[in-house]
Amino acid sequence: MGTRIIVPPLIYPVSLDEAKRHVNAYDFDDDDVMIALYLKAATLNAEHFTGRAFIEQTVDFYLDGFPANQNYVELPKPPLIEFGGVFYTESASESEFDAASYTIDTASQKARVISSAWPMTSTVPNSVRMRYRVGYVADAEASPTVANVPEDIKSAILLLVGNLYAHRESLVVGQSVNTLPWSVEQLLRPYRVHTSIG
Repeated sequence: MGTRIIVPPLIYPVSLDEAKRHVNAYDFDDDDVMIALYLKAATLNAEHFTGRAFIEQTVDFYLDGFPANQNYVELPKPPLIEFGGVFYTESASESEFDAASYTIDTASQKARVISSAWPMTSTVPNSVRMRYRVGYVADAEASPTVANVPEDIKSAILLLVGNLYAHRESLVVGQSVNTLPWSVEQLLRPYRVHTSIG
């Protein structure tokens, strides 16, 4: 059970040039590779903390079976752009669940797939697969874009890049291990969605 990125984001919410300016490294290229690594790490950390996808990506969400006592499945990594389909393994091959047999709730913070009667599946792990596109986009024609990524999220990524750039060792005296800097966490907290799926 979990998510797998099928089509990764083509860009980041913050550009390399913006990150370089933030860390005052805009007038030389010596640290470009390192800053690019920090930018990727900062973005992934912010996405993990919030439980969101920032830039358009296609994901597969796997379950070991449909819920027995629940008529819906929450989709990780909001916001939802487009739902692609529900696929399940009943015997040896994968089948597609008829789209007329379920509805997509896009009003909830995490979109939900709702059905009054789930199909039977095999007992093999990951016998249910849901494919969909997620991320912040302005519209379908402009995608991918950074236009609708909230400014708080971009600011948090920049702060985290700055923190990684300034403290390049794994241990910083006075800082808790495995925690985001306070300012970064405060910027990201309003966007956090509760999830147990990574």
